[in-house]
Amino acid sequence: MADKFSVVTQSGFGSRFGNSIKGMIVGFVFFVGAFPVLWLNEGHAVSVAKSLEEGAATVISVIADSLNADNQGKLVHVSGKVESNSDPTDPISGVTVSGLGLKREVEMFQWKEKKETEEVKKVGGGTEKRTTYSYYKDWEDEEVDSDNFEYESGHENPSDWPLRSERFLSERASLGAFVLGDQAREELGGWVDLNADRAIDFPDQFEQFQKSGDSEYYHGQNSRDPQVGDLRVRYRVQPEADYSVVAKQDREVLLPFTTSNGRDLLLVESGKQTAAQMFQAAQDRNAMLTWILRGVGTFVMWIGLMTIFAPITRVLDIVPFLGNLAEKGVALISAVISIFLSVVTIGVAWIFYRPLLGGTLVVLAVAFVIWMRRGKSAAAQPNVPPPAPPMAPPPPPPAR
Repeated sequence: MADKFSVVTQSGFGSRFGNSIKGMIVGFVFFVGAFPVLWLNEGHAVSVAKSLEEGAATVISVIADSLNADNQGKLVHVSGKVESNSDPTDPISGVTVSGLGLKREVEMFQWKEKKETEEVKKVGGGTEKRTTYSYYKDWEDEEVDSDNFEYESGHENPSDWPLRSERFLSERASLGAFVLGDQAREELGGWVDLNADRAIDFPDQFEQFQKSGDSEYYHGQNSRDPQVGDLRVRYRVQPEADYSVVAKQDREVLLPFTTSNGRDLLLVESGKQTAAQMFQAAQDRNAMLTWILRGVGTFVMWIGLMTIFAPITRVLDIVPFLGNLAEKGVALISAVISIFLSVVTIGVAWIFYRPLLGGTLVVLAVAFVIWMRRGKSAAAQPNVPPPAPPMAPPPPPPAR
């Protein structure tokens, strides 16, 4: 059975031009939708920054080993070893570990589909599109639905998994005298592979999983020659370790703290860190996310503009050479417009959300432009030497 198939389709000028007209609606939605994305992103960034600034100014560092009732409802910073009160257990395999959590990761060897499309323009505005579907086998921790494959025959995946991925946590995670709330506990990381140092007897309905590596069990005939439907299981453990937490003290429980602007504040970092270090790291993450979303908004606007201008390139595609030039030109012009409008939107948003800082930036920008224009004007004036000083009158003749 072949694992690669190609389909060739032809599209005429009329259908391509008609589709580009319809696509203008989608492009307009993308173009308009980019503005609220950029605007709301700036508002979110400012809101998070203000929340972190407020937290950094009010947080109280406390000792993990004791509770102070005076800190009830306040934002506290505490560091120490997070410990478990019970051993997490996988009820199916019976695997039990000493730690904060146990994770069973199950993967199945399955068929996967890869789709590649190549389009060639033809004289007259039409195109020839070649779509190639490739099928290969790989490990995947989620079910790949082969019913959606273009060529399902010979590439069927099992729909029934005898075992799925699952996580098991200890009943309680404590940091000294404090107890981590659900959200704080979700922020803990530090998962590491659990060495398979003993045989695991899975229940009879799962047959016998064979150890195939330091941290892996295998269900199938041969782990070196996997077949579709084979399973492999890996266990990971979350050991007890040092963490630092900034949260609200609610009796002994550490919960998210609500700042004055309504945002929940909860910081969890591995290792022992000061409150200042944690807030700085949070500000850095906020800045990085803001720049990423700025790029996303600008990219969405660019895609929208190119789709809006697509009918122009479709008309010029009658001569493929002209159509290719038009596509590059439209892409460049759309990029310039998108960047300009994005910068303007971000600037106006800053004025709206932070008037003092935004207004200061605008004044500085205007002053810079004026200074540049004056510098250019001065450079453009001819270099005329100053006029010579007037000559002194000749001295009177001597008296006789």
